[in-house]
Amino acid sequence: MIGYILRRLLHAAFVVFIVSIVVFGLLHALPGGLARAQLGLGAKRLQVHELEVQEGLLKPLPIQYLIWAWHALQGHLGFSYKLNSPVGALLVRYLPRTILLVGSSTFFALAVAVPLGLYQGLRRSKVDDHLISISMLIF
Repeated sequence: MIGYILRRLLHAAFVVFIVSIVVFGLLHALPGGLARAQLGLGAKRLQVHELEVQEGLLKPLPIQYLIWAWHALQGHLGFSYKLNSPVGALLVRYLPRTILLVGSSTFFALAVAVPLGLYQGLRRSKVDDHLISISMLIF
């Protein structure tokens, strides 16, 4: 059992690694570059260049990724220019609401799905079973 859990954790870590590389690549593929996306279309070239130097965006991509990953592992997730706040502070602020929303929606989904699934199991291949399946597919 412990071996299974360790394998699953290793797979999860691998998936997180791959997703982080894909997202990192997509962010750097933005039209105009990452600095232009952060500052907006009205930013002057000097402002864009200053941000690129400040954020280390002129370094090779593998070095940028390693620096970002090291900071992320330490909990330094950067700064949100759009909300003018550190990302860590935003997570602390919004994560409880997000967890409450996900938890309550999961509870209500299960409160509807389990009884309907049991009812459909009892009424298998009947008209009401098909109607419930169609309506749940639509919803």
